[in-house]
Amino acid sequence: VTAAMRALREYNPDVVVEIDVTEKERCMVGLIILQEGKFFWMNNGASGYNDYSTYRTKSMRMVINKYASIIPTELFTQAVYPHNPYPFFAQRYNVNTTLIGGHGFWGNLQLMNGEQRQRVGAMVAKSKKVLPYIANLQGEVEGVIGAAPEVYVQMNKEKAAGQVIAFSGTAGSFPVQVNLNTGNCLAVLNHAYRLSSDSLYLPFQFNRPDDTREAFVLPNLGTGISITAATAWLDDVQLLPGQQQLIIKAGGNGTITIQLPVGFSIQSSSSIQPVTKAIADTLFPYYTVQMNNKEIINIKWNKTDKK
Repeated sequence: VTAAMRALREYNPDVVVEIDVTEKERCMVGLIILQEGKFFWMNNGASGYNDYSTYRTKSMRMVINKYASIIPTELFTQAVYPHNPYPFFAQRYNVNTTLIGGHGFWGNLQLMNGEQRQRVGAMVAKSKKVLPYIANLQGEVEGVIGAAPEVYVQMNKEKAAGQVIAFSGTAGSFPVQVNLNTGNCLAVLNHAYRLSSDSLYLPFQFNRPDDTREAFVLPNLGTGISITAATAWLDDVQLLPGQQQLIIKAGGNGTITIQLPVGFSIQSSSSIQPVTKAIADTLFPYYTVQMNNKEIINIKWNKTDKK
């Protein structure tokens, strides 16, 4: 079987071969086939077909929760629905489940409207920003299925790139702390956060049972520039090192704090003001920026002129 998969992939490198192990009669293969393909772990889980609730998705996540520390999550596939029908509205929950392992969807996309498909596409695009940094790394799992919280950390801690996805069986506030090299961190998308010392702090809040939150951590590519805190979520951050430019798309109303390398300063702008003197006394220059929902903020920085 492995030899046949290898021959197929040599003929077409873009093909993904799945071995279905969802039934006991099909589990006649060993781990050797994972050299060339993936295991299709879960078909419909604890429910049935066309169950768009979180109940079905929980059972999909069971394999990842149990085996992520043993088998790399990129070797998992599963049948997760990306739909968002009434009364469940579980699209975010379902999408986040496949982003931590499986990396695929199953279902009739015609049941989704254009807005729903674009929302899924945007989430997948953010995860793909960090996927090259974490594809070969072992993830960290905290909490069993349905716990409060249930956290999946996939992080390249030295390069400060990865994702943190959390679920909760109950409503409440459950902050998460992740250790990483904050000096290499550019920004965090999709959730408010704060960088301090060698840690990332995410004040996750779950509004209802079976809720989910996600954060995508972007590296600064050795530039030294960093958005060290955001009181509202950032929808996107693009770094253009050659142009010494940072393009920020705000997701909500709030304040961000930007740290520059020593010897640099942000070009003057009416929306950018230095932070309080206590922080300004440090080696690194800091600036605060007020942002409005969906606003695009364009920031450029230069070396500080010294006489």
